[in-house]
Amino acid sequence: MICCKGKCDYWTETRPSMLPFLTHSRCRTCDKWMKNEDVLTIFAGKRCPCCHGRVSNRPRLNSNKRKYIELRLHPDARFEEEELAK
Repeated sequence: MICCKGKCDYWTETRPSMLPFLTHSRCRTCDKWMKNEDVLTIFAGKRCPCCHGRVSNRPRLNSNKRKYIELRLHPDARFEEEELAK
């Protein structure tokens, strides 16, 4: 059974404000955000270092998934949108 071991109580990462899944992942069991560099990459996928449960590395809402996939395929598109907004 996967449960929080309490190691994550000392982590200070907060949810990034814009498109958090580009740089962070979220453990639903511990309810904590962590940088992608800190996530355990095991043969079974990305895992939380505290509870060893799978972490969310993609958004759940379809509209956010489209933005995420678009930015993963075309990372320069985000900067072009910001320039057009100015």
